[in-house]
Amino acid sequence: MSDAPERAARPDDESATPPVPIAWQLDGREALDAARWRVLEGNGSWRRRAGEVLLAGSGADWCALALPAAARNALRTGDEVAIEATIAGSATSAGLSFGPYLDFLAPLPAGAWPRRLSLELHAGSDTWTFRVDGRLTRPRWDGTPGTGRMLDGVPSLKALGPAEVAFTDVTVRRFPVRCQLSVVLTCHRFLQRLRIALLAWCRQDAPAGSFEVIVVNPASPDGTAEHLAAVAMSFPGVRIRELFVDAPAHKSVLINHAVRASGGDWVWLTDADCLFPSTAVRLVLSELDRGLAGQQRLLFGGRRHLRRADTDALLAMALDGVRDFTALAGRADAAAPEHYPWGYTQIVPRQLLLDIPYREDMRHFAHSDGAFVDACRRQGIEPSPVEGLYCLHLSHPFAWFGTHAYC
Repeated sequence: MSDAPERAARPDDESATPPVPIAWQLDGREALDAARWRVLEGNGSWRRRAGEVLLAGSGADWCALALPAAARNALRTGDEVAIEATIAGSATSAGLSFGPYLDFLAPLPAGAWPRRLSLELHAGSDTWTFRVDGRLTRPRWDGTPGTGRMLDGVPSLKALGPAEVAFTDVTVRRFPVRCQLSVVLTCHRFLQRLRIALLAWCRQDAPAGSFEVIVVNPASPDGTAEHLAAVAMSFPGVRIRELFVDAPAHKSVLINHAVRASGGDWVWLTDADCLFPSTAVRLVLSELDRGLAGQQRLLFGGRRHLRRADTDALLAMALDGVRDFTALAGRADAAAPEHYPWGYTQIVPRQLLLDIPYREDMRHFAHSDGAFVDACRRQGIEPSPVEGLYCLHLSHPFAWFGTHAYC
């Protein structure tokens, strides 16, 4: 496996996504024999054919085949790894497993399109992310085991009630850089503006894997989940994580939920209506590298307000938020620019947010960020700006308590 540095995606090239080193991949050289593969469960017939594993079963029970030791070792190579597979054929469900009640499967009715499964293991936060065809999915079992329990098990290909199932493109990959920064956005009924903001995060000129984007989706009925699935599939080199919340909740609850699930050493709290330049993550990482390790700091940036006409042009895709950022910034400030440590940009150590969480008794969408700043100041932590860091605020109808319309 190469340790050569990754080439970051160019901000002006939407098709450029950083390559991800392959730790292990099922291919034609991996023989299906007893020395490397072991049947764990069931009476199905397993065989190989040109880079795929085929299962023929009776359709009546579970069948599982342990992955080779090379795959198990690859899963333990780093803090952030992913195992992926494509399934096709006919079964009640099929996919990946780490043992009983640790199954990550998807329904596979006869005649269905092939399905792509991806399971990311975030060892740093002891959490995982499971997607089927890019969409965040919950396994059908109780409890939430951590990654440690899964990695102690035996990774396998698994099916329930299989007739015939083909497993292809079985891959284990690791992110080349440990996650340093977790960007957290909360988004309820805000999909239109999230599209613009999220694309800019996906096109950052920063090392692959150095940051993640966590979108907390409190049961938004506007298609947020479906859009995040498409983004996750389209930008596989970017860590896009969706966090489910079963019902709408106020912002402090959403933020604290995301912080607990985050994997970065630092957390960047921002909003779904804020457009950042493609250099923003690199600028912040450079600031964090300047002797800030282990320090209790509250960093922030500026905010300029876009005019409605430019916001509408972005929403209509007549303008590109990354390509046209400089021109947009030159026409901004429909309202006075701001330079305060408010919730549009608060960058703090993850541990600080665990020690001083957002106040969940404040149900107002605004002011909870100010209460957090006050709590930091009582601990002797004064906010400090990051020179040159600012965002463009997409205009929308004003609402202190959150929007009741799709924005």
